[in-house]
Amino acid sequence: MYLRVTRAHYDPAQHDAVTAMMGPIVDAMRQLAGCEDVRIGGDPTTGTGISVATFDTLAHAQFARESLGSALATARDLGVQMDAPEFYEIIS
Repeated sequence: MYLRVTRAHYDPAQHDAVTAMMGPIVDAMRQLAGCEDVRIGGDPTTGTGISVATFDTLAHAQFARESLGSALATARDLGVQMDAPEFYEIIS
């Protein structure tokens, strides 16, 4: 199994709006091939967030963000900037 870790940055004043639109992103990710679980956390004081998702294979973990469809567009409209994802093999 593999972890996909993505860090994000947004205006802290948008925290409530960003939090509200995370449900559709989680739902979209859970529909992706090989997705086992998704967790997203955010810090309202710094406007930083992180998503950690588990996938059955590295190829599935390396999905294109565009496959999240309108959920991704909503995040971008709110000014959410995502770093490049990081991938890790689960070792324990």
